[in-house]
Amino acid sequence: MIEISFPEAAVLKNIVASLKELVTKITMDIDDKGMHVQAMDTANVALVALELDDLENFDNYRCDKNVTIGLDLDIFDKFLKLADNREKLTLELSDDEPAEIGIIIEHIKGARTKSRYAMSLLDLEVETLGVPDMEYSWVGRLKASEYLTTCDSLLKINDFIEIQFTSQKLTFSNDGEICKNAKIEYDCTGDAVDADDWYDFKNADCSSILKSSSGSMSYNFSAKYLRCFAKSGCLSEYVLIHMHEDVPLLLEYSITGFGSLKYYLAPKQDDDEDDEDEGSDGEAGVKVEVTTQDD
Repeated sequence: MIEISFPEAAVLKNIVASLKELVTKITMDIDDKGMHVQAMDTANVALVALELDDLENFDNYRCDKNVTIGLDLDIFDKFLKLADNREKLTLELSDDEPAEIGIIIEHIKGARTKSRYAMSLLDLEVETLGVPDMEYSWVGRLKASEYLTTCDSLLKINDFIEIQFTSQKLTFSNDGEICKNAKIEYDCTGDAVDADDWYDFKNADCSSILKSSSGSMSYNFSAKYLRCFAKSGCLSEYVLIHMHEDVPLLLEYSITGFGSLKYYLAPKQDDDEDDEDEGSDGEAGVKVEVTTQDD
């Protein structure tokens, strides 16, 4: 028996709305430590990892045995929209009906007190992806609303956005036919921040360099994907931007009291590699490589 209750439906609604911007069908692992999702978009350009492992803030979290379920996010999203944001929402999976998941909504207004729906699950065969667990040399923190505005502005100019870290500045820039040397800068002052305080948003500045290395670092990334990730701003007031040499960019949204949603995006390859790597999807030289975990 699986029984997981969210005190407010808004939490799960915003998570699913964010995920379905990148992927439409997922497998979700549920165990006694939380709910876990790893998935790549169909172009193998970006990877998303969801971890809901802070169980104290669920109204109820019961997992009698580990399960993996397949979800069509477009359909799931339609069911979740039947709940108001502040209404309690519970997911149930019984041993008697393993092919469907129950969605129970406890209403706080109107004549109805409770609604129940059963959604069919998918039988998906998806490889388990090995998300790299590593230390990044640069970490910045930026208000999610500012990150969204920046992506919106630069996406109008070019298909790629350069993100640059220096010790006291976070810069987004690109070039295009309609505008040369477009640049949006955020001043970041202060000393490095202990990792335990990265997610303490109380009294946080609009932009901060939380961790830095010598010199500077910059890479180009797909503007379309950066903008897609920005839609997760509904989950967190801030986005953490992690960058390291020759590895995918990590954008992290902290889901306060529940866990985190992370996006991985590989940098654009050099021009001399683009001709060899360019695919029909137009995302030249942008691919995420992950390792698979054997059973």
